[in-house]
Amino acid sequence: MRDPENPIPPDETLFRTLPSGEAVKQLTPGQWIAMANAVDLRGSSFQRGRYCPTAEGAVKIAEGFGRTTETDVVSVTGTALPTRVVCPPSPQSMDFFSHHCPDEAQGEAHCEVRTRKSESESIENDKPKSSTLKAELRRRLADQMCVVMVGRVLVASSANP
Repeated sequence: MRDPENPIPPDETLFRTLPSGEAVKQLTPGQWIAMANAVDLRGSSFQRGRYCPTAEGAVKIAEGFGRTTETDVVSVTGTALPTRVVCPPSPQSMDFFSHHCPDEAQGEAHCEVRTRKSESESIENDKPKSSTLKAELRRRLADQMCVVMVGRVLVASSANP
């Protein structure tokens, strides 16, 4: 198994596979968005573009681990990850960050997009307690995701909007 390589370069594309039809929505012909339920605040699993450079490759990795319904793909880069997310009245602010964590169950390209308190250098995931902040975090990250593939059909490049 590959050793973790952190930090992940901020311009590297990360691909997340999702169950078909559950976390992306078509607004108009050719225009898709990721919905907030595409984000797992326990740590959203992605595949690093360095080792998995295409959306098709991300789907093949998911299939190889038995996740055959995951045929929608979103992407994001580190530079697009939201920072300083605040949801008043709580003064707490949170940042998203990416962390390479290859393992036997997810593969060598596996990484996670996690949350931590702003100003923290921790690599552990800090899950906020406020349900309002949780909803805001999900929405903010989903807004930064680019829908790349829907049901195995490419709908966009892997670049962020």
